[in-house]
Amino acid sequence: MPNVAELTQQLEAARISEKAAATAAVEDQNRRDRELHEIERGAAAELRGLAEMAARVFAVKATAPRPTADVKGLARKFLHAGLSVFEVERLAADRTIGDRLGVNSRAAQLLLRFADTGVQADHLYAELEAIESRAWGLAVERARALAGEA
Repeated sequence: MPNVAELTQQLEAARISEKAAATAAVEDQNRRDRELHEIERGAAAELRGLAEMAARVFAVKATAPRPTADVKGLARKFLHAGLSVFEVERLAADRTIGDRLGVNSRAAQLLLRFADTGVQADHLYAELEAIESRAWGLAVERARALAGEA
């Protein structure tokens, strides 16, 4: 049977071990917080770049001549049935819709990537979602114009 001195030593060893585990947990959390902060800073920089590109793309007013029959048909199919990747690439030959779909796609990719990292920055998500939605709306608007449905 252990004596009081041995029990006291065991208790002290357990306290030291518990304190070390708590300290390690705090250090791990601090390291994770720093990593997330760096990821968020990088995400904010990427978002700024996308926002600048989006502003340029959104400012362009389409003035292209009458679309070819192929582009007109693709635009109608885009609006009413959906397109394959190859068909989207052909439709994107119209630079206005191509640029708008490009911004939409890039914003969607960033949303997914940021979500995978665990970044909890609602302001970044809100801005990305706004850019993605606006790009999609403008792409649909351009598709309607190309399809003769505007």
